[in-house]
Amino acid sequence: MKPTPRGRPLKFGRPAKLLALTLPADVVAWLTELDVDPGWAIVTLYEQLTKHAHSDPRPVAPAKVELAQLSGKQSLIVVDSLAYRGLRGVALVPVGPRRALLALEPGRGLADLELSIEDLIEDGNTDPPAVEALRILREEIRRIRRADDYEVSTRSIVVVEKRRKRRRQ
Repeated sequence: MKPTPRGRPLKFGRPAKLLALTLPADVVAWLTELDVDPGWAIVTLYEQLTKHAHSDPRPVAPAKVELAQLSGKQSLIVVDSLAYRGLRGVALVPVGPRRALLALEPGRGLADLELSIEDLIEDGNTDPPAVEALRILREEIRRIRRADDYEVSTRSIVVVEKRRKRRRQ
């Protein structure tokens, strides 16, 4: 049996290097929404992206919008989680590598989602690939909203997330 190493265990389960890094306050806030420790948030994002890149040789279409059937006649809208960040009133609930459910804030509907998409397209700060992705999503949302064979209703999604234990000082 191999003896247990003495001292503090490795933070990420492998050798690490201390890195002093200056980031914009909004980026740090976003990272801490993913994990209370920004280092863990960055490592988690890296592992998700590289795992997906190595496990699936097919290119991922950045603007893919799908209806994922639940049961019977009900479906949820699933999008590429990297392509649709920043939509006001919308939460992206991760369901897999680069896949997320669209969850609307209480009281919002598809028309509000369309308006949020329009606002991002028109604000002038969005890069061309993201604008194209937003246009694809807008058209899919519009198609669903206008279709006679769909009835749209919004529901609340409850997400329970396990907290990481905070380190003692």
